[in-house]
Amino acid sequence: MDPILKVPLAPYPDWSRFLAAVWKQGRSRGVASKELMSKYAFRAQESIIESFTRADTPAKVRPSSFVACAQQTYFMAQGLPPDPMPPEIPMTFAIGHVLHEVSFASIEAALPEGFSCEVEKEVTLPEWWPQEHALFNTQGHIDIILRVDDWDLAGEYLNPEEFDSIVVDLKTMGGYSWREHRKKHFGFEPDGFGYLTQLAIYTDAVGMQEQGALLAGINRDTLMSPLAPRRISGEVLTKELERVKAAVSGAVKGTPAGPEFIERWGDDASFFCGTNGRKGYCGFKTICRKTRKQLDV
Repeated sequence: MDPILKVPLAPYPDWSRFLAAVWKQGRSRGVASKELMSKYAFRAQESIIESFTRADTPAKVRPSSFVACAQQTYFMAQGLPPDPMPPEIPMTFAIGHVLHEVSFASIEAALPEGFSCEVEKEVTLPEWWPQEHALFNTQGHIDIILRVDDWDLAGEYLNPEEFDSIVVDLKTMGGYSWREHRKKHFGFEPDGFGYLTQLAIYTDAVGMQEQGALLAGINRDTLMSPLAPRRISGEVLTKELERVKAAVSGAVKGTPAGPEFIERWGDDASFFCGTNGRKGYCGFKTICRKTRKQLDV
């Protein structure tokens, strides 16, 4: 099989469809070289070992954690520990790392001339983010930045009216979440796992918010499923960034946010918050429930 993505009959209209095609080509048998796959397999090996053996350390606020809800951020800034993760969680983390590394290799293997990709780019968080707070991380990693280096070559593959770069965040998902991801109306439905939050912060950090970003879902339950890159508009990211700035500022000042996520999303917040008899996924659902009861008294 030809390793490089073939020139399409017409350029892909956007980064989303271009990335999906590159990923599909790159994950096929015989595309990635042994040297390239060995590099990413070694990285995956290190991540698998760390998933199972790393010592528990105090949680910190970071773009991917404890910012989707302002009350989460407040609890963290006050030094309150979230509920511990289940002891069997390392398997989930390990599989996620493997799928990330295989995806990095696949994209690098099939990316045509005229393009480049930067993988796991380390970034310093923006100046408005707490820089000297013991419970806030100040560094982060962007999964991928795709760039056009030469439009004379890239224009055969990608609509020349597209932006010449874009941030990509890969997310491994269960089958149900992957199907929901493909039809989700971003910005108008709850983002309890903080996917938009993370992209809003990272695109601001590298000055790439205007073009939006790609949130690319990988179905870990059905690995033959295609990659599902969704374009999050710059407008949605800008709106989310303003919310995050207010949440972080209030948390550092010690101002409780109350049940703001529930107030924003009503019954739709139940899946994440554990209200209305749902399980919930928030690490602070227990203390938050107690706090709400105290407010109701």
